[in-house]
Amino acid sequence: MSFDFESIFDSAVDEGFGPSEDLTPGKYRGSIVSANFGESQAGDPKAGFLFKAAEGSVSADGDDVSGDTIWLNLTFSEKAQAFAARDMKKLGITGAMLNADSSAAVQTAVGQQWSFEVKLSKDGKWTNLYLGKRQDDPGSAQPKPTPAPAPAPAPAAEAAPEPAVESGDPWDI
Repeated sequence: MSFDFESIFDSAVDEGFGPSEDLTPGKYRGSIVSANFGESQAGDPKAGFLFKAAEGSVSADGDDVSGDTIWLNLTFSEKAQAFAARDMKKLGITGAMLNADSSAAVQTAVGQQWSFEVKLSKDGKWTNLYLGKRQDDPGSAQPKPTPAPAPAPAPAAEAAPEPAVESGDPWDI
């Protein structure tokens, strides 16, 4: 059996399975389109979230980057675990969820919409993604106090008695 790998690759790209185009540094809005959980090369637990820039996204250079993607990789190494836990909590994923079923836990983030910033690493060799605010979850904002219930309407006033007919007697009630 022979394969035409070129046509297989072309079809995959046409169907949206093309290569990831890393976003250039800038501020964007987009959604999480994929997530996975596994191990880093060093053997530490690692979660990955693929962000896709929303339609109409433009880079700082003015280029249309709609649909470009970038990975947020959270590694639970000794050095990075506090950062990973912070971002997992932002994504709505708890330690209990990860303990129960790590793969299922990270899938709960798929579909979330976020604002995020892409920055170059200090050495300029790669980009980092920093979560901004969740855009699709009204509960992600600071809770607003519940307004006090409206006061109950005042009881209906009793009908005023008919005025007495003046009899001329000041003591007549």
